[in-house]
Amino acid sequence: MASGTLDGAYTFDDEAGAKISGANPVPGRFRPATPAAGLEGSTGTGKWSLWLLNDSTSGGILRSFTVTLTYATCDSDGDGVEESADNCPTLANDQADIDGDSVGDACDVNDDGDALPDATDGCPATASGTGSGCPAATRSAAVTHLAKKKRVVLATRSLVAACRPGAEMTFWRKRRGKDLRVVVASTNSSGKIRLRSPKKAGRYYATVAASYVPGAAECGSARSKTIRIRHRR
Repeated sequence: MASGTLDGAYTFDDEAGAKISGANPVPGRFRPATPAAGLEGSTGTGKWSLWLLNDSTSGGILRSFTVTLTYATCDSDGDGVEESADNCPTLANDQADIDGDSVGDACDVNDDGDALPDATDGCPATASGTGSGCPAATRSAAVTHLAKKKRVVLATRSLVAACRPGAEMTFWRKRRGKDLRVVVASTNSSGKIRLRSPKKAGRYYATVAASYVPGAAECGSARSKTIRIRHRR
C-alpha cells in the first residue's frame, strides 16, 4: 500500500521486483497486488477498465493509462513460425534466406545481397559484381577439320551449360591485312556448328562472341587455335 503523492508514470508488471509501498513512491515498475497472470488466456480485444481506490480525503487526477499485452504465441502470417523468429513475419514463407541477412527471400528486395535489387538483377539468387547481376563465365573455342568427311566443326565449351547453345561463332581465314570472315552462325544445343570444308586452302580459326544469358551468366568471348586446311578434292 502506498501513501502520499503519486506523480508520474507507474508500471505494474508481474516480473517487477517489488510491490508499490511507502510514502510518496517515485515512478517506476512495480508488481501488482493481484498478479496480472490471472488475465492469461483472456481475449485482448474489447474495452479495458482501470479501477482506482483512493482512501485519502484529497482527490487526485488520473491523466492516462495504457495496457501492454504480450502474446504467448503469435504467427500472423500462418506459416508455422513464431513472429519473433519469422524472417518475414507478414508473409507466409519457407524461411529461405540466400544472403543470410535475416530478411526472408519472400520479402527481401535483394535476395542475393549484391549491388542490384531483384527487380533489375538478371540472376537474383546469385550474388555477382557484373552489370547484369549474373556471374561471369569463361568459354573456349575450338576448330576441328574432318578431312575425310570434308567438314569443319566449330565448338565452344564452358562449365556453365547455358553458355554453350546459341553462342555466336565466326569462322575466319587468316590473310595479310584484315582476316576474312567466312561464316557467322549460332551453335546447336551441344555448342557446335558443322560446316562444309572451305574450298580455299589456308589457315583458319574460330571466335565466339561474348553474350549474356538471362538467369544464367555473362558468357565470355574466346578464340581458337589456328589450323591449316589443305585444298578440298
